[in-house]
Amino acid sequence: MKISSWILFLAFASVVFVASCSSIEPMSKEEVEMNQEIKKLRYSYAEAFKDKEAVFEGIKVYRESTVVGKKKQIHSMSYYYIDTSGKKINHGLTRFYRDNEVIMEGMSSNGTPNHYMMYKIPNKTLQVIFKDGKPETGTYPVGLHNGEVLGIDLKNGMPLKATLYAEDGTVKEIVFDVSKNETRNSQPWNGEFLSMGTKKIEKYSEGKLVSTTDCESLDLIEEILGTFKKNKPAVDVSKIPDPQKTDNK
Repeated sequence: MKISSWILFLAFASVVFVASCSSIEPMSKEEVEMNQEIKKLRYSYAEAFKDKEAVFEGIKVYRESTVVGKKKQIHSMSYYYIDTSGKKINHGLTRFYRDNEVIMEGMSSNGTPNHYMMYKIPNKTLQVIFKDGKPETGTYPVGLHNGEVLGIDLKNGMPLKATLYAEDGTVKEIVFDVSKNETRNSQPWNGEFLSMGTKKIEKYSEGKLVSTTDCESLDLIEEILGTFKKNKPAVDVSKIPDPQKTDNK
């Protein structure tokens, strides 16, 4: 290859590289803050769950490892306690692995995820942080029975976007998207807004309502988010049996 050909090749490669870099959108302030918060939470819990037994929120928990799917080499690790009815309740750190790669990680309290969650699908990582026991900021992943994943984008606890991902991680459908809008004095001004009460998407122009569209999928979103209760009943730690003491009887 002649020198001139090499120069052309390198010039073309540099253009492709710059174009690919420029296509990567910088993270928003909210995304940066969310990543920092998740890193802080993961770091604070790392020491607590390094052994087979741990104490989390005043409750003694035990580590359990299980094989979820031999075909895809998926296994899980979680901490649990046994309630008064003999049922295992996830409490503390939970992880799912594919081989040695973490594909899901989260913190549960009395069986409900309510600290943070990270979920990997091909070419995409969904993650969310919780406040008052509810998903607050980020994308909350919901695994569906057919292998698809519903990602619910949240800000201040309100759903702004719902994306259906196929099993291979590609976007199958944007269920709704009201993430790009403008408010003035905390009131809708321009763009589309969700009305949870009427199950509609309302479009505003310069502060005036110009059209509405039915959004039946909000029933499902409300049902999912409704499973998180702000004021969960307190667990009486003294009534939780110790499985090790039970086994030794």
